[in-house]
Amino acid sequence: MSAFFDLPSFIRRVSNPLLQRFFSDTEAFADFDWATAGARKSGPILQCFNLATPDQRRKSFEVFRRAESLATSMGTQMLIEASREKVLRWRRSWPR
Repeated sequence: MSAFFDLPSFIRRVSNPLLQRFFSDTEAFADFDWATAGARKSGPILQCFNLATPDQRRKSFEVFRRAESLATSMGTQMLIEASREKVLRWRRSWPR
């Protein structure tokens, strides 16, 4: 996992439609105008993010941090290895 996670930078890299879908059940974003939110502009989104409950912010931050970690070459390698192990376990469970 990366040692440093920058939320504004992450939000700038994610498309607004994906962020809108992610925050669709977050009350702080209920009246947010995604149509006028500039692409790759984190300011207005961060303002709404900061209005969310502490628990919602913590959970969102963890999801974003994990997504960024998995997007690295090391994260990709971890996913590949985990999927190989899953396939091996699945094959071992087949009746012979």
